[in-house]
Amino acid sequence: MSPPKVVWIATHPIQYQAPVFRVLAASKEIDFSVAFLTQHGMQPSFDREFGQKIQWDTPLLDGYPWELVGDAPMTMREVRRRDVFRCVAKTRADLIVVPGYGNLTLLSCIAAARASGARSAILSDSTTLSSNLPTWKKLAKKALLSTLLAEEHALIPGVRARQAILEIGIRPANIHPYPHCVDMDRLDAQFARRAELRTETRRDLGWSEADVGFVFVGKLIDIKQPLKIVDAFQRLGFGKLAFIGSGALEPQLRERAQRVPGMQVLGFQNQMSLPAYYAAADAVVLYSSSETWGLVVNEAMAMGTPVIVSSAVGCSPDLIEGHDTGWIVDPERVDSLAQALREVTVHQNGLSPRGNNARRVIDRYRPSDAAAGVIEAALSVGKRKPRRANTEPKRR
Repeated sequence: MSPPKVVWIATHPIQYQAPVFRVLAASKEIDFSVAFLTQHGMQPSFDREFGQKIQWDTPLLDGYPWELVGDAPMTMREVRRRDVFRCVAKTRADLIVVPGYGNLTLLSCIAAARASGARSAILSDSTTLSSNLPTWKKLAKKALLSTLLAEEHALIPGVRARQAILEIGIRPANIHPYPHCVDMDRLDAQFARRAELRTETRRDLGWSEADVGFVFVGKLIDIKQPLKIVDAFQRLGFGKLAFIGSGALEPQLRERAQRVPGMQVLGFQNQMSLPAYYAAADAVVLYSSSETWGLVVNEAMAMGTPVIVSSAVGCSPDLIEGHDTGWIVDPERVDSLAQALREVTVHQNGLSPRGNNARRVIDRYRPSDAAAGVIEAALSVGKRKPRRANTEPKRR
């Protein structure tokens, strides 16, 4: 009997998903391919939040079969529903992986799967149903989603996402683990050079081995609260702080850097450059007011670096709480962040106890672990029943 066929509907190529796709494509348990809704990321593309054109320096399209849906526009707003239905119908998949349920295009992917006789597995890291809606709208949304999605499957990265999926009525038996992950093979190779990278990067930054060093990596936007990180760092009164990234707040941060001793703004750095900065840091800081997961935390921990995160960061209960891999602080109290900064100490070329714990914990968050959840979902669905005739919507 042939293995179940799995088609992953992806919004666009994402640097963190490509390693998972390669593992799935190599599996003998499923027949795997990807369908991209847009071409965003396949060529240099303007990222609104980074505020510049971005092209990742890691391969995004190698090692797995893929196709474009329709004429593959650059934005989700341009995706035509009929192209989605045609794509899903022709795949004859047993399982369609859909990256969420937050807009009509994604809901149409789920509807197309159902119409073709396939099942859906919703990959969702959403941590709340609808936090900003009035109560009656929350209840209405929950009722609608429960009706649409209750019989589908779900892939979830952690405990908060699991709770959100349960809220919309998906059965526990249909929920499968999908631990959010990064390219651990690449980072393992960099971790083997950690001491060398730390020494070289600190020298390049002008940091001494005696300096307590903090690093932020990400978009310099309000939701990441970089200016509050500066406020906390100023209360500390010593050490070094480097911001790596770009975005709307970059001019304000550069202005602050002229007045705050030890602070640097390094601009956008591509994927291959980041491990050296993680190695140089005594802690990586992610003080977001809202964050569904925070894959920068995975990357930092893979390099043996402790993390300081706000309790609003979605991965905090999975990667930090109870694991002694870092600190969880209040996103609305800068003094709690300042206190965590004070508790970080220099460990020079050796790993701190929290850094050792970070490496141990993150070893369970590899692309192979994420792929295992997808395979589990596919095998639980099994082979599809014969498809009903005329599944493609009528043309007007």
